[in-house]
Amino acid sequence: MEQRHLKPEGYKSNFWGYFRFCYRIAGSRLILNLVLCALISFSDGVGLVLFMPLLEAIGSADGAAGSAYLSNLHYVTDVLRFFHVPLEVNVLLWVLAALFVLKGVLKFLQVSYQAALRHMFTRKVRQMLVDYLQGLSYRGFLTINAGRVQHTFIGEMQRLSANVNVYFLVAQAAVMLGTYLLLAFAANYRFALLLFAGAGLSYFIYRRINRAIEQASVAMSGSGQVFNNLLIQAVHHFKYLKASGFFPKFGVKLDEALTRTESLNRKMDQYAAVTISVREPLTILIVAIVMYVHVNWIGEGMVSILLSLLLFYRALNYLISLQSYWQTFLQNAGAMQAVSSIMEEMGRAQEARPDKEFPGLRSELELRQVHFSYGSRSVLTDISLRIPKNATIALVGESGAGKTTLANMLVGLIAPDQGEMLVDGVPQPTYNPESYRNKVGYIPQEPVVFNDTIFNNITFWDEQTEANMRRFREVVETVS
Repeated sequence: MEQRHLKPEGYKSNFWGYFRFCYRIAGSRLILNLVLCALISFSDGVGLVLFMPLLEAIGSADGAAGSAYLSNLHYVTDVLRFFHVPLEVNVLLWVLAALFVLKGVLKFLQVSYQAALRHMFTRKVRQMLVDYLQGLSYRGFLTINAGRVQHTFIGEMQRLSANVNVYFLVAQAAVMLGTYLLLAFAANYRFALLLFAGAGLSYFIYRRINRAIEQASVAMSGSGQVFNNLLIQAVHHFKYLKASGFFPKFGVKLDEALTRTESLNRKMDQYAAVTISVREPLTILIVAIVMYVHVNWIGEGMVSILLSLLLFYRALNYLISLQSYWQTFLQNAGAMQAVSSIMEEMGRAQEARPDKEFPGLRSELELRQVHFSYGSRSVLTDISLRIPKNATIALVGESGAGKTTLANMLVGLIAPDQGEMLVDGVPQPTYNPESYRNKVGYIPQEPVVFNDTIFNNITFWDEQTEANMRRFREVVETVS
């Protein structure tokens, strides 16, 4: 089976850390999506630039325009002149219409591509998680909290699936904001620098709140894992908790986990209320201060900054969107950290998978001076055992003597700490573990019944062909 494992890497809870995580999954598709965003904003920006000569042409006596209002962006009209396009009202209207039709086509392509990218991303992460779980060694599985696994695979993946779309919107808004700001800078760099300074000020104001939201999101993921772990234990030990009368006491722990999660949710909602209420007034205040400084202290008139102001107004919309999307993303950023963390943990506990296929047992299994321990507790000490093919043996001993551990070793679930297990004289780890286990019949102490039909439980989801149905009926008749 093809493996879709990510190389375990350190996860960083910042914009570039999130970007690297997404890039590791989506690859160059993520870059292509951002390029489409840049093309959309550039075509829109050029269209806004052309509004200036259009207004000039409408106000002139001869209906023709120059580059008086374009400042340093006169290159746009220079290109039109190079191709002998007259700067007249009717012609400029058609050029504007063509530009915005192009923008609409690009927007359709970008939105469609981003939707496909989001679905691909979610599907690929889920496939990777399943592959990691399938390739996990049994010993590694015993070290991982079952509640954490379930919560990450279900709850956190649902949060991540929704949040990755928000992250794409964050990246889209950032690219479009950058494009408009660059155009504004090209039109009037002094005015644009003042706007950059104001935008930087708003960033530092929001930075502390965003960091608090991110920390609350990570804490909420941890709280959800605790609750799921407790819930799994409650279901698994239901009979004991009910019969012993300890369910109410155990229920207190469940209530405490729920209370902590809801407390973190309320805290994030309070942070969101603060930022939403001050976002627009703060932005308008910064723009007003920048315009006042530019006109009264630098001494340039409003005409000279009109185009920059128009472009910055466009950028302002994306700045507000960026802040809104980023805050929404941070509210669920803990999901990305939880998924990345469990991927890395399971990645370090993967089972070795050599390519050599196991041909089947020919003569005997042998354990040679085997030692095994769980942590500091020794379970098997200097065990040597030979089991000939077709022999029937029984392992007898008191509870905790190591019978199950020995059986798990013979099945290939665990490997000895010292000594070796030989199959027909060949070390068992030489073979691919799945090909070896496929030749082993294994019936555990506890019953294993999947939530499916009797046919699928007995045949393990074989195709319902006539031959399989006949074998199924024979098995049922034999055991009934």
